[in-house]
Amino acid sequence: MENSIAFVMSPFVRKLYEAVAVIDRRQPVPATKWNISVLPIGIFHQDECPVKECHICSEIFEEEDKLRILPCGHLFHRACTDRWLGVSRLCPLCKGNVVELYKQWRTQHASDSKASE
Repeated sequence: MENSIAFVMSPFVRKLYEAVAVIDRRQPVPATKWNISVLPIGIFHQDECPVKECHICSEIFEEEDKLRILPCGHLFHRACTDRWLGVSRLCPLCKGNVVELYKQWRTQHASDSKASE
């Protein structure tokens, strides 16, 4: 009975299923050092920041900690973010592609600057 699905699948559906299985196993794509370096850095001040902990290392932010601000708006310790993005270009919270979101932000920012001139 377990193999009954295999008999029902047409060759096309089987190939499609195998392709999806390969995509699901693909390795994460890291951001380049340049992609990481252009992301803004902020300084944590408890009275100014609604986020109180880094969701990568789960530690509470301390006053004056350096934070990396991602284009999706999420922020984490700079060191945690830089290590994370060196493995995967996806935000650890929303899974947004940080490289693509930054490109969109730059394009929007450039067109806003031209419109205000």
